[in-house]
Amino acid sequence: MMHLPMTRVFMRPAALIACCAAAWQPSIAHAADENTQLWLIGAVRTELDEETRAMLDGSLRFREDSRGGEEKTIRLTLLTDVTDDVTAGGGAGIWEAAGGATEVRIFQQLMVRMGDLSARTRLEERIFDRADRVELRFRQRLLYAAEISPTIEASVDGEWLHLVQTRNRLGPQYRDQFRARVALTKRLGDDFTAGLAYLAIYDGLGDRRARYAHVPQISLDWRF
Repeated sequence: MMHLPMTRVFMRPAALIACCAAAWQPSIAHAADENTQLWLIGAVRTELDEETRAMLDGSLRFREDSRGGEEKTIRLTLLTDVTDDVTAGGGAGIWEAAGGATEVRIFQQLMVRMGDLSARTRLEERIFDRADRVELRFRQRLLYAAEISPTIEASVDGEWLHLVQTRNRLGPQYRDQFRARVALTKRLGDDFTAGLAYLAIYDGLGDRRARYAHVPQISLDWRF
């Protein structure tokens, strides 16, 4: 990735963060239901051939009991390069919360890169215990990343998550979620990368009280 002057590196992410903050201010003011979480994330990646990659990632998410308690996740993703700037893929994973609540998630995605900017479109099929039907969720993410040194990369992203079909036929059918994240990653060698990030989550629940979560993240990535 091209090394950019420091002013360009920080001005663009700062502008994106400011836009997200301005858009969320009215919602945050009315969202008394706030919580803090901690996500520990690990990933292993490998190349299957010149155009195809596989990734196995998992996480341990420390959450309050009102959010279902701790959650463990594991997911397998396959990606293939359609062109130099377009990647398609998909995968499946399991999300398990404290108390035994389980979600099986299948997803498909398309990612388009435009220099330091990338856009990812994802559709998820979410299968829950004792649900009326499969839940469908649409996700659209925009991410900007740039090197600030030969071994350190900074990124900022925003994502909109929309329920196309809820898991239950009755009850509220509206739920949108908005996420914003800032992150720093550092290469520890040819194969390892460590990262620190802050993720803000706003859950719009229709007529019910909205939720707002603060989520520090620690990650470790191994490529072989």
